[in-house]
Amino acid sequence: MFSIDRISTLQDDLLCHILSFLPTKDSVATSVLSTRWRHLWAHVPNVDFDSEHHKKGSLSHVPQFPDIIYRVMLMYKVQNINNFRISYKDVCSEYQLETCIATAILRNVKNLYLDLDNQVKLPLRIFTNNKTLVELKLHNCGFIPSSSSVNLYLPALKILNLASAKYESAKSLEHLIAGCPVLEELFIVRTAVDPLMSRVTRYCIEGCLVSGPLTFLVTANVQFYNNVPSEGDALYSSSVIQFFRRLCNVKSLIFYISEVPDTSAFNGSIVKFSNLTSLSFSGDLRFFSIFLIGADNLEALTIHTVTINLTSYRSPRPVPCPVPTCLTPRLRMVKMDQFKCTKLEFIMTEYLLKNAKVLKKMDIISQQIGTDFTAKFEALNRISSFQRGSDECRVVFH
Repeated sequence: MFSIDRISTLQDDLLCHILSFLPTKDSVATSVLSTRWRHLWAHVPNVDFDSEHHKKGSLSHVPQFPDIIYRVMLMYKVQNINNFRISYKDVCSEYQLETCIATAILRNVKNLYLDLDNQVKLPLRIFTNNKTLVELKLHNCGFIPSSSSVNLYLPALKILNLASAKYESAKSLEHLIAGCPVLEELFIVRTAVDPLMSRVTRYCIEGCLVSGPLTFLVTANVQFYNNVPSEGDALYSSSVIQFFRRLCNVKSLIFYISEVPDTSAFNGSIVKFSNLTSLSFSGDLRFFSIFLIGADNLEALTIHTVTINLTSYRSPRPVPCPVPTCLTPRLRMVKMDQFKCTKLEFIMTEYLLKNAKVLKKMDIISQQIGTDFTAKFEALNRISSFQRGSDECRVVFH
């Protein structure tokens, strides 16, 4: 049966757009199709290298993954790269890495995502007066420099995502954020994997206290893990609270904090979030009260798995008193995720149902493992008996 080759009639720009959705390995593989396709991949604006894709078809005679990246980047023709991504979990040459990233920067890369072995040192040119970079994601990378070694300045950066990254000094994070004048979204995950962390966890959170608020930041996803010795708990709690005072204009906040035994820093603490409309919280519930009191315009609230042993801690209260302003005129949606039918969760649920005067819907999603049907049924009956401050509120138990 006669068939029509419709693909060959497409323009090169459209073919490059189609190839941009493929991993670079697959995009390069199209070069064997015909003479026309031989160099088409080199004009695709997205570059995506993943060592996991390479391993699936690797043979002894196949070049090593870093060599492949190096060769491909040397042959690249596109003048403006939109997305550049490398995910590699083994040791590679710093020279090869710097050459590849330098090529991307010279070609005005907008979105850069690196997931590398911690032993590899990042090229400094990523952080120095990079005028085109809009989104930067660094996972398992080292090291993020401090201003003492380089002038950190990313004038166009709007999204910063740092997960398990290493820092040259306790001031590196402060200097990096200070060098991002139009930052809008911030995601940070800190862990205790390097020798500096006993100091960094305690002070680098405090080191986030840049000179003045992060006025451009409207979305933040921040996770704090308390890995400091017990004698540092008070300073840790105080540092976290002071850090969040800088997020004065944030509109959407995702926040996790691990349990902190020393809560003395919480007493009398109020953090104002005048623009905050969406909050997703998990971790030590006593921090939650601080957010709820200061978020007068909160409209949507998600509470994930919470931690606090009510028999171990006497103060502050797990729920704020008096009732926060946001519960009366604004809060319309509440989601309780990973509900385990604990005493604390019932206290929170009853409190929100009673005091949220314009609440439209409360979604309660039970934990799938460890909660049997009988427990769910009893929980639903108990919650149904709670007083509701809003006549229009629907409770949906999953």
